[in-house]
Amino acid sequence: MAIPLSESLPSAVLLLLAALFALTPTAESYCSDAMATSLLSSGFTRFLYTLHAHNLTTTAAASRLTYLAPPDTTLMNHNLDYESLRSHISSDGALTYQSLLALSPNTTLSTLRRRASLVVGTDGEGVPFNEVLVSVPNLYVDGSCVVHGVDGPLVPISSPPIDDSPIMATRKFRVVPKRRTLQVSTYSRFIRRATAPNVTKKGVKPGFP
Repeated sequence: MAIPLSESLPSAVLLLLAALFALTPTAESYCSDAMATSLLSSGFTRFLYTLHAHNLTTTAAASRLTYLAPPDTTLMNHNLDYESLRSHISSDGALTYQSLLALSPNTTLSTLRRRASLVVGTDGEGVPFNEVLVSVPNLYVDGSCVVHGVDGPLVPISSPPIDDSPIMATRKFRVVPKRRTLQVSTYSRFIRRATAPNVTKKGVKPGFP
């Protein structure tokens, strides 16, 4: 449920934000004027301000993105820094709520944050991102981006790092035992040389001593 702006931020801050976005050309950026108006009027002012503060509203407009915006009430004590903010933006296209419902359970979506992804757990009735439920579907929809309100800040799931080092093939070598070389003198101990026979005169049988 969206919190009225008067209860989330002081009126002076709202006027300042409105003037800031009015003076900043956003028609050709990620965050169009219509998208900014939708976030401002629905209780997602802090998310919009963080987008603008980190210059994510004036980046290349060619990409089709899906924004997941936590409400102001959940960002009071939560620091949404640059990397955390990028993990709330999916780079896998501008996905409407109907498109999310059609995804297979546990579909993984890439984000603008490197090596961080979002897991969509659809059950046909609700759509959670990393176990955080979409509470305001299709908050804003146009040809280049879609914004969904979520119950709170998302905790991205880190993707395993890619090992670019070459894979060394492990070869098994047969260990050949060393041959024991025995000296000739060792073998000669076990050899008995027969004594040469005596050569005698004719008619006398040779004998051995």
